[in-house]
Amino acid sequence: MLIKSPARPVGLLHKRIHWLASVSMILCAGISSDLARAQETEGTSPVADINDPGPKPDDVLPAIIANLKRSMKDPYSIRDFALCEPKITKAFKYPGAGNRWEPAHWSVDFELNAKNGFGGYAGRTYFSATYKAGRLDSVGSPNLGADLNTKLLGLTEACPRVPDAEIQRLLSN
Repeated sequence: MLIKSPARPVGLLHKRIHWLASVSMILCAGISSDLARAQETEGTSPVADINDPGPKPDDVLPAIIANLKRSMKDPYSIRDFALCEPKITKAFKYPGAGNRWEPAHWSVDFELNAKNGFGGYAGRTYFSATYKAGRLDSVGSPNLGADLNTKLLGLTEACPRVPDAEIQRLLSN
């Protein structure tokens, strides 16, 4: 069964509207195909801002400690804290995840020793804090096993130690 399409508008105004709609569809198709090509190109990011990590975070310790205070079972047991300088992590494409990109951001590596859920000290543990757009985005430990934790602790070996009294002061605020 054939379905007839509705009659097209005949007036001059309607012709111009139809022309504008056609041009805008052509432009949109061209832009979206350019974006798709840019996203499919290996090693290039789809958005220009993805390579901008934002402003360098300053005075990161209070925000990190506040996050740990909210997320740890016994934050007051934190000791042997070492904090590294913020560094830029460049934008990267996740391998095997289609076209998923992680934008550039600031990372702060640190280590600490604190009590675990059983009440015993867990030993030196590597953590990382992520800053995006100038704000603390996440704090966590990768929990990838003792061997990898030991290797990651190599990143914090040269980082300055924070006195335990300073950590306790920040926790009490």
